[in-house]
Amino acid sequence: MEIKGSVAFVTGASSGFGADVARILAGMGGRVVLVARNLGALESLAAEIGSGGGEALAISADVRERASLDSALAAALARFGRIDILVNNAGLGYFGPIETMSMADFDTLARTNLYGLINATQALIPELRKSRGTIVNISSGLAWRALPLLTAYAGTKAMVNAISDGLRLELAPQGIKVLCYCPPAADSGFGERSLKGPGMEARGMGGMRMARSEDIAARIVAVIRAGRRQSGGGFLRVMNFFAPRLLDRMFAGMMRSFGSQR
Repeated sequence: MEIKGSVAFVTGASSGFGADVARILAGMGGRVVLVARNLGALESLAAEIGSGGGEALAISADVRERASLDSALAAALARFGRIDILVNNAGLGYFGPIETMSMADFDTLARTNLYGLINATQALIPELRKSRGTIVNISSGLAWRALPLLTAYAGTKAMVNAISDGLRLELAPQGIKVLCYCPPAADSGFGERSLKGPGMEARGMGGMRMARSEDIAARIVAVIRAGRRQSGGGFLRVMNFFAPRLLDRMFAGMMRSFGSQR
């Protein structure tokens, strides 16, 4: 797909992968619609992109609310007149065991990771149909194999993969491509923004090797340009296919180590 001259609607654009994807797309001549709840961060990013010669529009919206996305889309169309790319990046993590997870936290997780994706997709399909555009859903390597204490989050991302697969076939006759990228753990601020279960507030998955957010964003843009239907997953995807029992032992050791620190 040609990026120059295209219009990309990026959710969760105030930080992490979303902000880095927007920077790259703008640097390649794309025009970007920056969508998130944190308007201040979006306006700072829009100013940064503008100072580099790019075009960006900052819009405060909550992906969990369809009406909020409809308003954001109307503002984007008033400015740019079309949408060519939807980057469903907005997401939220949860760190803690299922046993003690409140249903209020699970509702927040699902409404962000699943309702948000579907809300944005439904809102933008009519415009993407006109442009024969592209949807890229940002999932997670954990969609292929859940880590303990990130079980609920991984479950929502496994559903993102399934939605992507079905939606790809539903929209193909309309000329819309649906792609899915499963990034590894990265220094995107995910851990800091995640919900934490009881007793988990000061804990994290220490020792995990982190990819650079900018590098992941570059891969996401490469997926858009190449139109690759599904990409990423890395170590977890490969190991879960070839050696699932070895992963069980590794993760059991992780849980024993974590429990000894409590």
